Amino acid sequence: MSAINNPKRLLIGLLLAPLVPGLLMLAISLFGNPSEGLWSLKLIAMFAYPAMLVVGLPLHLLFQRLGWNNVWPYLLSGAIAGIVVAYYLFPSVHGFANPSSIAIAVICAFFGAITAATFWWIARPSRP
Repeated sequence: MSAINNPKRLLIGLLLAPLVPGLLMLAISLFGNPSEGLWSLKLIAMFAYPAMLVVGLPLHLLFQRLGWNNVWPYLLSGAIAGIVVAYYLFPSVHGFANPSSIAIAVICAFFGAITAATFWWIARPSRP
């Protein structure tokens, strides 16, 4: 049974996976300033949900059609989506000219990858 045949897992994955990077930032902020973590959670969710719906869901459906049930296509596409989001949201990332631009792109790629992996884990297409 694929995740498309299990709409409950698909919906739970779509709802929860975009929160994971923000919750990670919130957890890290508990060692310092929790209000920054709440701000990060809101900011990340503001961009993660649209990215999940516009990029992640169509890719998931494509992967299902192709029979790609492994986590690796999800991780790679999530990382690429994170870099694309960074490119369009942070003008300093254009051209990746300085170390801070590279750091932003790497962080966004990491967030995209963990979002995609979380989605895969919840809606795991290979799990009956």
